[in-house]
Amino acid sequence: MILHAILGLVPDAPGSRLFVVRPRLPYWLESVRLKGLRVGRGHADLLFERRGMENRVHVLAAEGLRIRVVDHWPRQQRPRRAATRPRWLRASTAGR
Repeated sequence: MILHAILGLVPDAPGSRLFVVRPRLPYWLESVRLKGLRVGRGHADLLFERRGMENRVHVLAAEGLRIRVVDHWPRQQRPRRAATRPRWLRASTAGR
């Protein structure tokens, strides 16, 4: 969970996407390599590096997965509501 937050990983398995949001490695850690990171049916190899105050992400390999490095958290899509009859229609057909 901590590594997840430090690296800014936001997976979207149904959309086959991985967002990387403002990764920040601590001062004592210069690099992290993730190999075979799975999101949904896709996977990727990523390298995170810190040089001074600058943090970088390198996509070494990706298959079946779109990776986006962004400066803000992606919006959560609201689940669609099931289609229902309008209230006036439900009331008029309830006694039939």
